Amino acid sequence: MTLKKRVYFFIATLLCFLGLSYRQVMATSRFSDSYDLLSDEAQSEKTTEYEGQVANKLERGVKNFFLSNLEVPHGVQSEIKKRQEKHLPVKTHNVIVGLFHGAVMRFARTGVGLYEIVTCPYPQKPILPEIDEWLH
Repeated sequence: MTLKKRVYFFIATLLCFLGLSYRQVMATSRFSDSYDLLSDEAQSEKTTEYEGQVANKLERGVKNFFLSNLEVPHGVQSEIKKRQEKHLPVKTHNVIVGLFHGAVMRFARTGVGLYEIVTCPYPQKPILPEIDEWLH
């Protein structure tokens, strides 16, 4: 595959990902709620909740972006753990599969992290499981 085709493929994949993510953001954004007249106290509470959700999304994005390199050893570790749970010997191709899976997830986590940083004003549920779940 030539470099030009690879670039076109990457751009097409990125546009598809962003298009699907944009629909998800708009469906769950604060703008989709119907506007109602709230008291000042209720409006303040709603604003505080919104700011907390924005901060959580930004924190998630920064973690995903900067800790995405940990996906590679995690992929190898999870592949080895799967084999050991089945009481099967770990072979070289299992480690290679783990490396490949980790590399793919690394790029996915980096992209999702960048996406969450850019779109942090529009809170939504996490796209990937948080890195803290398997880091500890």
